[in-house]
Amino acid sequence: MTATAADPPRKSDTDGNFRFGRSLIAVEAAITAAEVVLVLGPTLALAALSLQHAGDIRQVAVVVGALMILGWVRAADWVRPIVAARNAKRAGRALDAIEIAAVERTVRRAPFEVAFTRWLLWSVASVYLAVHLATRGLLAWPSAIGVACITFLHAGGAAAARAAFWEHRLDGARRQVLPNFDALRTFAMGYRRWLCQTAVVLLAVSHAVNAALISVFTDLTSAQSGTLLALTVPALLVPMLLWYALLRRRTAAIERYFEISVRNPGARGPARQDPDAVAAFRAAQNLPYRLSGYQAIASAIAVAAVVLIGRKVCGIDAWTAGRALGASALMLLMAQYEILLLRDVLRPLLAQLGARHRLPVDEVRAPITLRTKLVLFFSSVTVFTSGLVLLFALSPSHALWIMLASIALALALALGLVLLIVRDMSARCARWRNGQMRWPAASWRARCRRPARPTRSGVSASRSRRCGARCATSCARPNR
Repeated sequence: MTATAADPPRKSDTDGNFRFGRSLIAVEAAITAAEVVLVLGPTLALAALSLQHAGDIRQVAVVVGALMILGWVRAADWVRPIVAARNAKRAGRALDAIEIAAVERTVRRAPFEVAFTRWLLWSVASVYLAVHLATRGLLAWPSAIGVACITFLHAGGAAAARAAFWEHRLDGARRQVLPNFDALRTFAMGYRRWLCQTAVVLLAVSHAVNAALISVFTDLTSAQSGTLLALTVPALLVPMLLWYALLRRRTAAIERYFEISVRNPGARGPARQDPDAVAAFRAAQNLPYRLSGYQAIASAIAVAAVVLIGRKVCGIDAWTAGRALGASALMLLMAQYEILLLRDVLRPLLAQLGARHRLPVDEVRAPITLRTKLVLFFSSVTVFTSGLVLLFALSPSHALWIMLASIALALALALGLVLLIVRDMSARCARWRNGQMRWPAASWRARCRRPARPTRSGVSASRSRRCGARCATSCARPNR
């Protein structure tokens, strides 16, 4: 008697869908929590008493909560085509053209719509709240304008983070669903947007942290703080437009490379020693440092102008203005964050160029050595912590929990920068170990001046000893 053959158990589609949905829910919950802190924190700091005297704030909160729930329902509706395509792939069925177009449309439009609708909701609610409180005489107009401006900026940073995380999660699902996924083409279409999103997120976070530290280090009134916040967003608008113009100009070499390799590749694509590849590599190397440096300088000038104008308008004394400028100067640490995060965005392009093309070492060598970069990074952390100690010593007395929270915030900023530095160094080591940045042997041989020595068999060859650049034997391996 023979037993019937049993079919092998198939993996349940529900588990995969549950993991995908759980990741999206976790991302949305984390960003919503950060968004509430960034938006409601300054609002309560400026208008807590006014909100208590206003009688219809609960109705506004209910409307905002209902609209947020509707936004989540719409976001779940956007995800349905990707879930259906994943189920079809797991069942072994090929996707038709309509399903593929639905997946592409979801990945392209869902992150922007989800982020924009949430930013629009917070902005409209803050404008209504500011006008409502100011017209009823419950809040001064400078503080009301400050509430609207700070919500506009912080909600924009949260929206940029939400769009970036949603795009990352949906892009991972698209890699599993669509068979012919071109990663380089996707990078060419979105790298400028990712750079802008990173800059906007860091601008909002740095402004929020700066405002929190200034509130601890100074004793500004609500009207004075509202005036400074109302002047901040207009002061940052023009520098950010110039930053975007600089981004477009500095990425011209990268766009030329994508034009010949992705958009119009021709019959064979770019050559191994194409000069456009060298120019693109140099542009990608220098871009994070140029963008972060310009944003740091522009933000410092804008903050200094805001403090000086606020001193004349609000009557801020010189000692308080000096402490506010000192707290703002310490926030130049965020430029280091921007360098590391922008490098993380451009790292796939650097790996692609290093593995695909023969890059001459003399032309792509970084002007600053790795040792100098590490010294600058860790020196900035040291200066930041030392400056915080000085400002804490000179700051007015506050409640114990406020001082402990501000110290924890400062330590979190310093520790976060250290973790990003370690992550960047680990990524560099991984690239060298995987052969993504193995330079051509001819370039190393040209720099190696150690003469070849005859071996016992009489054949001229160099020994595998290390020299200043690298010896010919260690570099004579084929370029992987």
